[in-house]
Order: sequence, then C-alpha cells, then structure tokens
Amino acid sequence: MDRDTRILAYGDTKNLPKAINVKAGKLHMVYEAGFLRYIKLGDVEIIRMVNHALRDHDWDTVPMQIMDERLEDHGNSFIITYTAVCKTADIHFQWHCVIKGNPDSTIDFEIQGMAYSAFRKNRAGFTVLHPIAPCIGKRCTITHPNGQESVEKFPTYISPSQPFKEVSAMSWEPANGVYALLAFEGDVFETEDQRNWIDASYKTYCTPLGLPFPVRLEVGDTIKQKIRLSLDTTNDGAGNAKGADRVLKIDRKNPRPFPKIGIPLGDLEHTPDIIDYLKALHIDFLRVELEPGKWDAAKLEHAVSLAKEIDCKLEVVLFFEKNLAETYLEYLLPHKERIFQFIVLPNYAKSTDQPLLEAVVPSLRSYFPHCSIGAGTDAFFKELNDYGTPPDTLDFLSFSVNPQVHAFDLGSLTETLSAHQYVVRSGKVLAQGKKVHVGPVSLRMRWNPNATSRSRQEREILSSEKRADPRQLSLYGAAWTLGSFKYLSENGAASTTYYQTCGPSGLMPHPGDTWPEELTTIPQAVYPIYIILKQIMGHKNGKIVPLESPNPLKYDGMAFLDRTKRITLLLTNFTDVDQPIGLGAHMEISRLQILDSTLMKTLVQNPDDEIPLLDHSPKNKTLNLPPFATAIVLLAD
Repeated sequence: MDRDTRILAYGDTKNLPKAINVKAGKLHMVYEAGFLRYIKLGDVEIIRMVNHALRDHDWDTVPMQIMDERLEDHGNSFIITYTAVCKTADIHFQWHCVIKGNPDSTIDFEIQGMAYSAFRKNRAGFTVLHPIAPCIGKRCTITHPNGQESVEKFPTYISPSQPFKEVSAMSWEPANGVYALLAFEGDVFETEDQRNWIDASYKTYCTPLGLPFPVRLEVGDTIKQKIRLSLDTTNDGAGNAKGADRVLKIDRKNPRPFPKIGIPLGDLEHTPDIIDYLKALHIDFLRVELEPGKWDAAKLEHAVSLAKEIDCKLEVVLFFEKNLAETYLEYLLPHKERIFQFIVLPNYAKSTDQPLLEAVVPSLRSYFPHCSIGAGTDAFFKELNDYGTPPDTLDFLSFSVNPQVHAFDLGSLTETLSAHQYVVRSGKVLAQGKKVHVGPVSLRMRWNPNATSRSRQEREILSSEKRADPRQLSLYGAAWTLGSFKYLSENGAASTTYYQTCGPSGLMPHPGDTWPEELTTIPQAVYPIYIILKQIMGHKNGKIVPLESPNPLKYDGMAFLDRTKRITLLLTNFTDVDQPIGLGAHMEISRLQILDSTLMKTLVQNPDDEIPLLDHSPKNKTLNLPPFATAIVLLAD
C-alpha cells in the first residue's frame, strides 16, 4: 500500500506491525510487537495474549518502544529477547524481556524492569488475557500464595468484582481433556472481567487492586516477574472445524428487530452540506447533552432546529448536580413533540443513583408522558455494573462503550467487537426486564472516570484532539462500526448512538475542526463510517438476521431481511490481507458490490452517489474480500 492508501485503509501513514507465527511443541501462536497472541493447541485457544504494561497514576498505558529485538526460531521452539523503553515527559522506565517457547509445549515469560526517573504508577508488570469462549462458565483451580487451593468459575455474566484473588497459579480446562496451567512469580496476581470495558477476555494481572495505588517508584527501583504456561493433555486439538464448517451461517428462523440509531450533536454550527448528508442518513434521533445547572438554551435550540431539518427526534441527556436546577422544564416544554427520550445522569457520581431518580423522573413523567426515560452512566459498563442504577421507575438503562481502554492496535480493537454481546446481555440482567441503550459508541475514550489525579466528581472531558482517532477516516473504522452494530443489534440493544455528527470524532469533517494536514491528502466530504452507516440505515424498515462467521477476528458481517423476504449481507474484512469467505448452504449470491479502497475514494467524495450492485455467478460459493473492504451482497431468493 502507498501512504495515502494506508491512511484510507487503517488511518496511519506507517506500515502495520509484522505478525510472526511461531511454535512451542504442540502449541502455535503469533508474535507481534513484543507480545505473544492467540496461543493455541490446534483450534483450541488457550491464551489470548501475554503482555506487560506500565500504567501511570491515571491508568493511562505508557507507550513502549522496542529495541534490540532478536527472535531465534528453531521450528518447534523459539527464543525472543528485547529491551522495551517506556518514556514520556515525566516517566522513564525500561524492561528487559525474554520469551522462550520450549519443545515440551511450555512457554516461559520473564521481565526485569528498572526506573530511570521517579514517578507514580498504578501497575507495572504482566497481564494474561484469557479468551471468553473457551473459559466462560468453566471451573478454574486457583493456587494461593499460602499453598492452599480453591475452585472458582469464570463468570458467565460480567462480574463487577474480581472472580479470582490472590493467585500464584491457576489451572483450567479450555477444551475436553486439555488442561492449562499458569504459574506466576514476582508478585501476587488476580483476575478481573475485562468485558466490563468490552475487552473480549478475562485478565489475570499483577498487583491486587486492594493494595494502595498510585505507588511511587524511585530512580533505580526494579521489578522482576516470571510466568510459565504448561499443558497436561493427550489431546492435540482434534475435533477442529473443517472444510464445509468454515462458512458463514445465518439464522433465518430468529430475526431480530432493528434498533433505533442516533448521532450525538457536534459542538459546531453545521454547514448546509453537512445538514444534507445527515438528512440522507435517515437516523432516528439526535443526542443532545445539557446541564440544567448551567443551562445552554442556544444549544437546545440548535439541536431542535437541526432535528427538524434532518427530520428526526431528539434524545435529551440531562447531567444534574446535587443541587437540582428547578427551571430546566420550562426550557424543554416548548419542544415536547420533538423529544422522544430522556437520559438522566449525575455530574457528581459515576452512575445515576436513587435520590436523583426520585427527584427528576416524576416531573419528566408528568410533563412528557409520551417519552421514554432512562438512566445509568455516561462512562463504561463497568461503572453501571459497579454502582448500579435502580431500574424500577425507568424504561431503560444506558451506558457507553469504546474499544480503547486497555489496548490500541487493530487486532485488539477487532477483539472488542464480540464483547459487545456480553455487555448487552449483562445489561439486560441489571435492567430487570427493561430495555438497554448503548451510547455513545466511540473509537476512543470520551472521558476518563478513573483518573486518580482529578476529583471523582469531575467529568473529565478530553480535548477534541485527544478524543479523535485517525481510524475515523478509514475503511477499518467503517468495518469496526459494522461489527459493533452487529453485536449490539443481534443481542437486543433497543437503541444506540454512534460518534457525533461532524468533526474528527464524527461521521464527516467540519471546516472549523480539522485533522492534521498529513492525514487529509485524500479529500473526504464524509468518512467511510458514514458510507457504511448509510448502508445499515437503508435496512431500518426490515429485520436483522443473526449471522455467524467462522473466523470473526478476520471477517464478519450482518444479514438484513427486507419486507419481501430477501436477504442482504454486509460482510467486512478486518485485516490487511485478502480473506476468502465461504458461503453456507442456501446462500447464493445474486448481486454484489465490493467497497474497497478504490471505490471508497470515490464514495467519500460523492456520498450521494448510488452504489450499483453487479450481477454475480451463483455457482461461486466463495467471496474474496480485499483488505479492509466491505461487500454488499444480495442473496438469491
């Protein structure tokens, strides 16, 4: 790929990190950017990743630069060594890392770190990610530092607290007859449920959260840790899916309703072109955020005016202080026919509490009897899971998601997609039969509810520059959006909001809030995310048919059923290589179009253009999807 194509493909001018396949006895895995990923026995995934990280006093991950990297691959074993430098304006820390994959199917990980500056840290050391599917609901034997053992279970619904504590070793059965053992040295470990932040893993990490943090490291302080992974099995991973099973499957018998989709209102005035593009989306509602204690009548009027112009309803999010403003209703009442939904949130806590609901909900019910009323959190599902919001007087619970709380590479972002299903399912449990609303969905964290350097009562709104992710400009951003909506809608989210109307975190650029010049070499009237969202919204009057991909970390998609019983697929490639996609039984292509980088260059400059579907041979049961491309596939009757 040339430079401009890389920007359009995945939002970066640099090449993607190289992934190298290595083996340790019966185990095979990928080495990428300093860490081992997808450690498998045959098709049985044992470990999602073993990595190490330095987390500062606000839980931000300090960037790591790899130096002096060496990999000795002996076919059935390997040795990897490197130095990792973690450096910011205030932090200088270095790791020396050794990873050994042994012929007896054991793997040894060792890190030794030293502080070259004094700073405060919340965590420094190893984390192990356990994949959800091979672990969920299964027993795990925990060995504690005192030598005693206990038998626990990987949680089915998302656990707000650590399911495993004081861990020095752990053993579990990821597949019948396959037993995995992890042994830790250098610190006490514990396990948390990372689905709270839409990471598709349980994470076993060093240094229990029950200990005080942040902790100050002085110059010369050192950290040493070791992990060993071993297997007890005669199973070689047999029973793997083969041949005909490596195909897409759709569940025509269980269609799902199409949820309502909204867009948060951007802060800037919208140009006529932006308004026209928004109108063409046919979204259900705009989200506008207001603070009754600091009432902004102009912002509300702007939201109402824009909603009228693009012909949609309003979702009004009200952020209250402890001292409630009594006059906010007089501003809202003139627009009662435009408002269809309220979300009640606190500025003083991480999730809505009972006193706030008692103070606000009765008035809203009285003056807006036709409106749905929800509450919850403007932060992660974790905050709702930890603190709870009583659902009794509400119509729905609400929370936000983003894929970049713990990791930032493309592979990790793709992994978060399947975890959307778990936050919806667990959200339904918390909602006690009420609906679940997810939003805003964004590529980056919108604010940090756990920053220890700031008051817990302060909503830390990040700058536009820090909230923006260049993948907003890319085919990958569009692919991730399709995957996000797939797992939310297939699992019963009633409504969701994505990104914002315009600007670097939006669906299209705004002349008053632009990207750095080096990222805008390809003119875009809208971003690829807009093109995909427009395709999704074109099916809002139909239903969603659950679709199962045999390899969802490489490609996935959605199936839409229209009123004539015809099915359209949107299939997307999350990788930088071609993906051959096998079609299942009763799936014959009638017409299709592939939105690759070449066609997308045209579409983002001319978003009003119709996308033609081309006739396709029904005999071909494999669709080859180019890197980061999305295919529109109309199936034959």
